[in-house]
Amino acid sequence: MNGISCLPADRGKSIVRLLYLLLLGLTACFASSMVIYLVVERILFELFPVPPVLNVTILLFVVVWHTRMLWRRLPPALMEPVRRAAEGRIELPLDRRWLAVFQMVGLSFGAVAALDLWRIFSAGMQRDLLFPHGIEFLSLLVVKVILALLLAWSAIRASRGQWLPRALGAQLKKADWPDGKLPQMVRTCLYAAILATAGMLCANALFQHLPWQSILGVSNKTLPAAFGAQLGAIVAVHLLKVPAPVRRVLTAGLLAEGAGRLVGGNGASVLLVLGAVFAMEWFGQYKAGRPAGSARWNAARAAWAFCLGALVGRMAGRVVGGLLFGLFGVAGPVTGEALGLVFMALAGYMYARSPEELIPTPDVDAFRS
Repeated sequence: MNGISCLPADRGKSIVRLLYLLLLGLTACFASSMVIYLVVERILFELFPVPPVLNVTILLFVVVWHTRMLWRRLPPALMEPVRRAAEGRIELPLDRRWLAVFQMVGLSFGAVAALDLWRIFSAGMQRDLLFPHGIEFLSLLVVKVILALLLAWSAIRASRGQWLPRALGAQLKKADWPDGKLPQMVRTCLYAAILATAGMLCANALFQHLPWQSILGVSNKTLPAAFGAQLGAIVAVHLLKVPAPVRRVLTAGLLAEGAGRLVGGNGASVLLVLGAVFAMEWFGQYKAGRPAGSARWNAARAAWAFCLGALVGRMAGRVVGGLLFGLFGVAGPVTGEALGLVFMALAGYMYARSPEELIPTPDVDAFRS
């Protein structure tokens, strides 16, 4: 083992720890992206006003730059927990890079506190501290600042000074993600969450700062962000070189969910998702030479797994987003719902597939150049 000794691990505890760190990684991904976006939008453009087109260009550049950094550095930080959960062993010396995720969360919520302090300062400078928002608004901002500072302090303290590794795609290839449902599910969902967050912020920049609302007649301001998140997840599935049958099903399911919600609400969305995932999965099973009965059964199981995952993800994401991301206001539950839908739909479908069907062609160098 090249001088590296191995010890047995408690697999159940390792899996729980991995899922906890995955949730922490998703929080770091969203919080850091949202903070950088808001700093540019609320502070930089307030100090230095620019035309709307330049405003959008700068925001898109910032989002792409930060997404590239997350794509290259965040997954390597979770490599050791993934291997421990998949292989049931601990490699010595321990890889403590996963502590860097706490550092990222702490710095993000520290920046949230700074943003709200800036809002209080700006309101005071404009003599608008109490009116028209009232003392309740000021009290809420003060509570948010205190809570954000507590979260930042506890997370940075837990990080023990670790920073995200400067690992590129080539280093990931040297230590490929282990095979199996759980590692591949974590891998796909983590990368999908990174691009889903980017898609949400890019869509928000385009529709908030350019007159698309009046041109397209879109009254619901949260729809573009939700569709941007789904589009980002689809791009991630394709960049990761997920096997073609799985890739087709995930793409069809996410597109059907968005189209159904746009056309006929939640009921139409469920029916479209069931039909699209069943049809694509059955076609893939049939093309692979599976017996007709087995193909139908596998397709039905995959369709229900995807659909139930999407429904549970939307509900849980809205609650968790309100709690974890509530410091960002209305964007918290809306984003939590969009990311939860993507995350749980992918996880549910991939859990319904057999492990050998999920082995990807390693390619995580998409943002290297």
